[in-house]
Amino acid sequence: MVPSSSEYIRRRVVAIIVVTGVIATVLVSSLTRNAPGLSVAQAIAGLGMITASIFFAIARDSGGYWFYAIRAGKVFDPNPVFPGDAQDRTWQGALIRNPWMAAVVGFELAALICLLAHALVPRHLIVFAWCYTIVLLPAATVGFSLLAARAGAQDALRILSGKHAFARPQHRAIQLVAADVLIAITTNFALVLPVRHKAAYSLEHGYGYPPFVVAFVILLLIVCGFMLAFAARSRRATLAGELLMGKADGQFVSLAGTPSRWLAVSRFRRYAFYLASIVVWAVLVCAAFAKWAPSLGFVPLYCVALLPLLLMYALERCAAMHRDLAEAQDAERSVLMTFSYEKLPGLIEERMT
Repeated sequence: MVPSSSEYIRRRVVAIIVVTGVIATVLVSSLTRNAPGLSVAQAIAGLGMITASIFFAIARDSGGYWFYAIRAGKVFDPNPVFPGDAQDRTWQGALIRNPWMAAVVGFELAALICLLAHALVPRHLIVFAWCYTIVLLPAATVGFSLLAARAGAQDALRILSGKHAFARPQHRAIQLVAADVLIAITTNFALVLPVRHKAAYSLEHGYGYPPFVVAFVILLLIVCGFMLAFAARSRRATLAGELLMGKADGQFVSLAGTPSRWLAVSRFRRYAFYLASIVVWAVLVCAAFAKWAPSLGFVPLYCVALLPLLLMYALERCAAMHRDLAEAQDAERSVLMTFSYEKLPGLIEERMT
């Protein structure tokens, strides 16, 4: 049985809360371990980037996801309300349709709450960070997800009825990967760089000190594991909607649909190579800094060591995009074979009368 719009939205919001809750809990756990004496600046950077990345993902995926859900007949509304053109110009619509603006708003929201917590409980910021993750962030995610669902559904109805009230520019595969890399590296810096204040990462004995090298290797392996896990996330339903609405252009299909020889290697072998190469790379970077730049500090060392991890992350996002594209194209063909594009807007209008 096809669920009603309210039931479908409820299920969608619950799924978002569960997924983002697990991700946020893991990331905040990393932040609090890396910064045992959490400062307000570290809290703002860490919690702000977690919130920003969640808001960015919701805003970027909502348009394609809801177009696919409505176009494929996965949701039914017995009394649909056609959005008026004036609703395009609301601040909520502008926020949802601009992922970068959504990310900025998410960061600012977390920053304001962190500053308030610092004023009220300056000595208990770690407890606040967990309260924010367990209580405040889910509440903010629910509200933002509902706004995204409303805007995405309204946009889908406009397109299906032939009303193009706003420009819908096409995107390319390189843009998606570049945005993911930028969000990943910014979040990574916010969560990992506080570790430089821990005793295990002290450079008192230099870059070549064996305990430091071992600790640094372990740190990079953990970061690599996180990045590989996040790189594998799927956007199949969103991509199916973007294909149906024509938002993914021909160059996108060409770039995402043609894997390199390296991506044809099994995932297990790729991951094993990544982890082994990270160990070698970490040791070489520590040796190079010990010989040629013994006084630069931890941050430059980490930035240089992170470069191959970003390349790995980008490659795995391309692999995930290629996988998603194949499945999304199957979903697109299924929708086009099941529903007639010319008849669907008429059915929507008929239900409205």
